Amino acid sequence: MDFEHYVPLLGNTVKKTVSDCVNILGKDGHEILFENRARVAAKGGDSSIKSITFSDFSKFGFYEVDFGFGKPKWTTIANIPIENFIMLLNTKENDGIEAWVQLHEEDMHYIEHDKEIKKLTT
Repeated sequence: MDFEHYVPLLGNTVKKTVSDCVNILGKDGHEILFENRARVAAKGGDSSIKSITFSDFSKFGFYEVDFGFGKPKWTTIANIPIENFIMLLNTKENDGIEAWVQLHEEDMHYIEHDKEIKKLTT
């Protein structure tokens, strides 16, 4: 798949995903997905609020894209300066998930020592 076809596919996939989420969540979907997140973001300095943003790019097929110099050997996301952010990407072999985790150092302790999470990692 070349860049000309990949960009609209990616955009349409994101739109469909948002639409599917709104359909699943019903008439309150927009509030649940966006307005609550906006309220939390507005309280950015409030240390009593802890939130983590997840984004799943595992089904976008980044390893299938060929921009003219062959398919990628490895893909990753750009450095996204968002605190408490977790991005999920599929592996090249499509047999697992990579989790790119950006948390404060003191919060990483909980992730690194959680028994349930450890069972899922290699």
